[in-house]
Amino acid sequence: MTNTPSQPTGERPSASPGEIQWLDRIRQQLEGAAPPFDHERNWQRVAARIDAEREWDRAQNRRSQGGRPWWWALMAYGMGAATAAILMTVVAPEPWRADTAVVPLGAEESTAKAAARVRLQVVFSDQATLAQVRAALSPIDAEIVAGPGRLGVWTIAVPASADEAEKVLRALPIVESVSR
Repeated sequence: MTNTPSQPTGERPSASPGEIQWLDRIRQQLEGAAPPFDHERNWQRVAARIDAEREWDRAQNRRSQGGRPWWWALMAYGMGAATAAILMTVVAPEPWRADTAVVPLGAEESTAKAAARVRLQVVFSDQATLAQVRAALSPIDAEIVAGPGRLGVWTIAVPASADEAEKVLRALPIVESVSR
């Protein structure tokens, strides 16, 4: 309720008899609807729940500790060590073998292979497909060493008869230029 201009500010306005009856009925209903709060009974219920939770935790701990024999942890450790040994044998590189060296594409070849091969710089046409490039390099026993670079230059390695390989490559329609 708001103050009207005719009423002084500090005084409460009077309620009508209908409003008073209505407020009394609401108060009676609210008082009758809520049961009184029993602190002792509520605490007993909460304490019983806490005790039940603690007992359940103790039972779980007993079950997890007493369920396995002493050798179980030893066997689990042994299985882990055996798995690690197998993985190291199968997956890890074998440094005692000379043929296990991995040479990335474009890396320098071994000196024996490099001496037997000559490198050529080849520019293929833009319309050439990778299948056509492979087909062109196959008859001359050429290998792609690097490329294509930013300018479209491929570096290929050919057998010692580089003059013959140059002639074959220059005759192909997909080759724009060949140089040493």
